[in-house]
Amino acid sequence: PLLCVSRRITWGMINCFPDTLKTIGAMNDYLQRTGNYGAFQGCKALTRLPPFPASLTTIYGYAFGYCTSLTTIDGPYLPDTVTTFGGNFNGGAITEIQLPVNLTALPNYAFQGSKIVSIRMPDTVKSLGASAFNAAKSLKSVVLSDYITSIPGDCFVNCTALEHAQPLTPSHMTSIGNWAFGYCAKLKEPAEIGFGTNELGEARTVTIGERVFYGAGITSLRIGPGYQGTSTPSLIISDCKSIAFIDLGPSITKFTPNMYSTCTANVSPLTGLVFRTTSDVTFN
Repeated sequence: PLLCVSRRITWGMINCFPDTLKTIGAMNDYLQRTGNYGAFQGCKALTRLPPFPASLTTIYGYAFGYCTSLTTIDGPYLPDTVTTFGGNFNGGAITEIQLPVNLTALPNYAFQGSKIVSIRMPDTVKSLGASAFNAAKSLKSVVLSDYITSIPGDCFVNCTALEHAQPLTPSHMTSIGNWAFGYCAKLKEPAEIGFGTNELGEARTVTIGERVFYGAGITSLRIGPGYQGTSTPSLIISDCKSIAFIDLGPSITKFTPNMYSTCTANVSPLTGLVFRTTSDVTFN
C-alpha cells in the first residue's frame, strides 16, 4: 500500500496505519505534528520515509516505533522547526538521523533497541530521557551536548558497540544515573565526573548512581570536587577490565571494595590499579 498525506491534514492520528503499509509517497507542506501516540508504530513493512515538511513542529512518542524495516529517511534530516521529539525510532532499523538544531530534549526510550550507528546532539539539548539509547547495539559514536544536565539511568546501557562518547560526562552535568554506561565494553575512554563549574566558577555539585560504568571499557576514572559523597560510588567500575588509574575526589574518605569488584585480574585495590587521592582514605 502507498500513502500520500493529504494537504488538508495538519496532524497525524493515533495508531491509524496498518502494519502492511510499505511506502509513504509524500507528506504535505502543512503537516504540523504526528498523532499523540504511535502514528506509524508497528508498521513493520514500512521501509522509507519521504522528507519531513518544514511545517512540522512536533513528533509525538512512538511515532515510528518498531518499524523494523524502516532504514531510510530522505534527507536524513528532521526539520529545524521540530522542537518536540517523542520516543520515535525505538526498536526500528534507522541507522542515521540528523537532529533539529533547536531540540532541547530527547525523551525516554527515544532510540532504545534501534540500529542507529552514530548521532550528534545540538548544544540546545539539555535533557536526556531514561533508556534513551538502551540496547542500541549498533551505536558506535555519540556526540553529547555539553549542556546536558543529567545522564539518567540506563541511558546507554548495553550499547555494546559504543566506542566513542564525547564529552563522556558533560561539564554542565549534575547527575549520572544507575547503569548509565553499563556493559559498554568497547568504550575505551577516560571518565571524569565532578569537574564542571557554575557561572560563579564554583564546583557544580553532581550525584553519582550505582554501577554507572559496570562492565564498561573505560581506561581511567577521575572524581572531582563536584562529588561531595564521602564513600566511593557503589560498583561504579565493577567488571571494568581495562581500567588502570583512579583519582578519587577530595571529599572521599572511605573506599569500599564493591566499587571495583572484579575490575581487573587483581582483586586488591593496592595491586593492578594506580590510585591518587587528595585526602586520607580508609580501605574497607
